[in-house]
Amino acid sequence: MNRRAVLAIDIANPTERDQTPGAVANAVTSAPSSAAPASAVALGVLERDGVRTLGALAGETHNRRSDGVLALVAQLFEMHTLRPSDLARVIVTVGPGGYTATRVGVTAGVTLAHACGADIVGVPCWLGAWWGRDRSVDAEGRTLIALAGKRDSAHLSIMEPGESAVPRAVGVRTAEALTELAPRRVIAGRHLPGAFEDGFARIGVPVERVRTGADVLLSHAMDLSPAAHAGDVRPLYAREPDAVTQWRTLHPGAFSDDEPA
Repeated sequence: MNRRAVLAIDIANPTERDQTPGAVANAVTSAPSSAAPASAVALGVLERDGVRTLGALAGETHNRRSDGVLALVAQLFEMHTLRPSDLARVIVTVGPGGYTATRVGVTAGVTLAHACGADIVGVPCWLGAWWGRDRSVDAEGRTLIALAGKRDSAHLSIMEPGESAVPRAVGVRTAEALTELAPRRVIAGRHLPGAFEDGFARIGVPVERVRTGADVLLSHAMDLSPAAHAGDVRPLYAREPDAVTQWRTLHPGAFSDDEPA
């Protein structure tokens, strides 16, 4: 049987999950509490009924460089006696999340897909967060997903009951939007601004932390169509990088309103 490998990369929004047997196989790091870093990379093989997970590795959240991600990938392939030529599909989170982590994850995924002639699927982080939610508390009402928190704002997406299986992005908003959006459930990243924490407490909505990881992506690797070209998968930033903002301030004539930064 010719095995076909599927690789997932998720480092844009590093999260922690409760340690349960088999939750993250072969984790290379551990947290001092009952939580461990979620998997950064995961490897599986295509079978008739979907993707069978072979293993997953958690990376060091303070060292999410491209060489670190690729080292984890190489380790997984070696552990499961697979070769790059076996790679059929790469699925990677594209943001919004941390600038560097998002860029590194996308670059690693696109490079591997291009070099190995594999399909690539880019997944917005709000969809990964929805996939990884605690399904035991699914209920009626609007779910709000808050990611990429910074200062007084966060990138928001909403999932309406009875609508499609994909959350709809609202964009970067402040906590003042909570009254208008009126969520019944909140899934939030680890850098949620205090104003949002206070706002959710005020309207009586508990905050559920994001529980996604590469193993979650892997289980949905065949749910979405791949990009037509590897280069079509690009980082999705909630805001323009601070370096660009500072450059605009120092050089106001460097960009026109019609040109991207």
